[in-house]
Amino acid sequence: MTRRLCGLVALATGLSCTAQVEPDPRALSQQAVSQRVADSVATAEPSIGSVAPAVQSASSAVPVRPPPPAALVASIATKPYVEESCVKAPTTELPTALRCRYEVMGLAAEIVVANPTAEQVVDWAVDAASYAEPLEAIRLSHPEVWLRGVKVFVRHVKYQSSRIFPISGEVIEDLGKGPTRYTFDRGVVTPCERGNCRCRVNSVLPRVYCRFEEAQGGDSKRCLERYEGPAGDEAWRNACRDNHAKALSTRHNDNFRARAFVVGQRLKERCSAGCEPERLITMLEKELGLP
Repeated sequence: MTRRLCGLVALATGLSCTAQVEPDPRALSQQAVSQRVADSVATAEPSIGSVAPAVQSASSAVPVRPPPPAALVASIATKPYVEESCVKAPTTELPTALRCRYEVMGLAAEIVVANPTAEQVVDWAVDAASYAEPLEAIRLSHPEVWLRGVKVFVRHVKYQSSRIFPISGEVIEDLGKGPTRYTFDRGVVTPCERGNCRCRVNSVLPRVYCRFEEAQGGDSKRCLERYEGPAGDEAWRNACRDNHAKALSTRHNDNFRARAFVVGQRLKERCSAGCEPERLITMLEKELGLP
């Protein structure tokens, strides 16, 4: 095994690598991945901020995950354009928040943000990739292609939000009708159509999260009632903020896991007869609406 391939395997598994790499007992079949998702919160009450226990090695020692790949960090390291003139504005839930005034495309706005670092976004994507079954299945056999799959999730965040998490205030964007100010509240645009309220930074919908919660052993019907029912708007905004706050202090993000899980299930259906790794990446890009 070459040094380059060995390094990629170390990145994919979180374990050290030598010239001879034994098969990783954590290499998961599609059925095993589903069981992992179901088991991850078996001892916890399902919630949008729940933390799945770390995967342990055969010696029961928790492996140390290597730093996020530098090339992926660089791909999303551009400073968010809203961080132009900022002062600290801590909130109870998000103590690292900033209040920023900025101007872009001829418009000016003010916003309170708690933007993740580029390293955090990549960390979340690396973790979430294991919840996309077809991608997880090639983690050891095709580590370079697997890494490209992780990059697809990172690119998705870049296109969806520029890794901006708006607690309150206005985000200026041009979605095809010219520069427009969009008001946000706790990571969700306001107003928004019930059931179509997307939570930043990776634009997750309530129904996407609820499918993931069901896979963990939760009740998807009750989940949808909670987030799309009469009081759903407020509940979803609180959940969006609280999940983001928890993710900032960990190396995983449940909304990233939810997105990866649901996309993985779609790819699994389309690849029921098997898919070549290269084709898998193309399909992943299409599922996430990337060019």
